[in-house]
Amino acid sequence: LYRDGRPWVDRGHVKSGWCGHGGSYTQWADVNGDGTSDMLCDDTAGNHWTFLYSDGRPWADRGHVKSGWCGHAGAWTNHPDANGDGIADMTCDDSAGNHWVYLYKDGKPWVDRGHVKSGWCSHSGSRTYWGDVNGAVCSCGNGTPATGCKQGSVNRCASCNAGFHLSGTSCVANVCTCSGGTPVTGTACSSHGLAKCASCAAGRHKHNHACPLNQCICPHGTGATGAACPTHNTHLCGSCSTGYDLLSIKKCRLRVCTCANGVHKVGAACGTHGQEQCRVCSNGYVLRAERCPEKRCTCGNGVGAAGTECPEDGAEFCKSCDDGFKLVRGATRQCVADPAVHVPDFFFLHLHQQCDQVLLLGGVGVETCTRPTYADPASHQWARKRSLPRSFKHGDEIVAKCWDERY
Repeated sequence: LYRDGRPWVDRGHVKSGWCGHGGSYTQWADVNGDGTSDMLCDDTAGNHWTFLYSDGRPWADRGHVKSGWCGHAGAWTNHPDANGDGIADMTCDDSAGNHWVYLYKDGKPWVDRGHVKSGWCSHSGSRTYWGDVNGAVCSCGNGTPATGCKQGSVNRCASCNAGFHLSGTSCVANVCTCSGGTPVTGTACSSHGLAKCASCAAGRHKHNHACPLNQCICPHGTGATGAACPTHNTHLCGSCSTGYDLLSIKKCRLRVCTCANGVHKVGAACGTHGQEQCRVCSNGYVLRAERCPEKRCTCGNGVGAAGTECPEDGAEFCKSCDDGFKLVRGATRQCVADPAVHVPDFFFLHLHQQCDQVLLLGGVGVETCTRPTYADPASHQWARKRSLPRSFKHGDEIVAKCWDERY
């Protein structure tokens, strides 16, 4: 293709196997009036074919449009515009000075003008050619007018100004294309149909005359795109990676839990940001249900150790003992009865005194008040029994029953 009198675009090899038979020859002329030369095949047997062109390439094959016309000896076919309508027609001339005309329309033979001249241009060495030698200059807005019009008021352009292109015989403004925006027009569009944007729709940005979608940046996630990303290449998240939460300001925040008395969980290990969820506990505390409560040991007949003094949560390990018991140290610490502690004749003497008083007053139901005896806990069958602890853990089960000696 040429532009401004110079080679512009090489369309290369556009067609093969067409108009190659014996006696055939190819000519070029605009037979449909779109301002583009078309490809024509004529042969010495009087057959004629048409292939319309667009944008420098074969476009529509009109096929075999005429037969048995201009096939006699010494005849040849030309394609001038014989009636000045801007469309090439078909003429037949022969060496005997005979001339025929067939007008064309829409790329096909239309009206047969028949034998229009005889005995003209038949002398030795002569040959007929067609050309507009007296036609008026046509009119053309936004371009250079063609010649050969019957009247100067006829609009027919030979070429167009920058920003315009031939459409039929007129010069119309170039209109570019733009996916996702508004295309440029007129002189800003150097070639009709070229992809070139003047402005972009929301969610898109200008880049090399195109309007690609906006793409935002998002550390620790996926950046927002399109309308969700108002300004290209800014920090705005559409979604977050595992272990991060998408905030209302479209940022990804690392999920961080809390932990009293230990180390908190972060990221994917933390279920909800800000909730208490421990990973490991500090010394003296035990990990239980993702919390770090203080270690608590048990102690029969005393007070259990707690915190760093308790080697294992729930184990029996005494810190101090009740009266009458002593602390035995070893792998564990237990409170056992201390024989060195003086024990009165019996406990609860005041109950015995109350019984005697009721009996002296003739109390009903009281027959005698026998003085009870005292037995050391370590010398009887309840030697392993122990006093109830001062406190219990939540959920501990307590079973109470009387010794065999009581009811």
